[in-house]
Amino acid sequence: SDSAAHDLSRFYGFTGISVIPNGVDIKLFSAGSKSQSRKELGIPPHARVYLYASRVEPGKCPSFVHDWANALLPDEHLLVATDKPLTVTGRLTALVNVPREQMPRLFRAADAFLMPSYYEGCSYAVIEAMACECILVASPVGHAQDIILEQPIFMQCFEPARNANAFLDKARGLLDQSGLTTHIRMAGREYVLKHNTLERMGKAYDSLFRRLLLNGN
Repeated sequence: SDSAAHDLSRFYGFTGISVIPNGVDIKLFSAGSKSQSRKELGIPPHARVYLYASRVEPGKCPSFVHDWANALLPDEHLLVATDKPLTVTGRLTALVNVPREQMPRLFRAADAFLMPSYYEGCSYAVIEAMACECILVASPVGHAQDIILEQPIFMQCFEPARNANAFLDKARGLLDQSGLTTHIRMAGREYVLKHNTLERMGKAYDSLFRRLLLNGN
């Protein structure tokens, strides 16, 4: 991401950095049936569902999962997908090592994707959530800063506070505004189609390699 390139230049003195945003399969990661996805996952059909999908490491704030589980309202449900089991109880569905091709089902089942990371480069999870038209509530780090520059509406999706309840409150506030969330979902998909397709990523790498070969000669 541009923000990661800036950090490399600022803190490590790198120059001449080429930025190639990650790309996703936009046919695989797309909007789909929320009711069917929830049925397949065993999630209550009418619940408000929050998704946390991440590796279990300190920088991804997995401890927030415990806080969220304890703060859920009666009509809310937590969907968790991690690379290691978490010891959490409550109204939640916990999955481990979900294959990438099955992740769209999780994004479709969720009302909001929560990502309280301390640092990100160009997060695949963010791109995948946006491609599936899932509302994003994330820390304003990494690729998020690039998204804000082009789509200011996403300012409302980013939560700077390092507090689990702040993320839930942000998600609840967004989801209570149906008109706004519809706009955000469409803007997210539009952004991915413009910047994060596999085709675009492939062309960028091809262009970079050609430049390197020319400079090498």
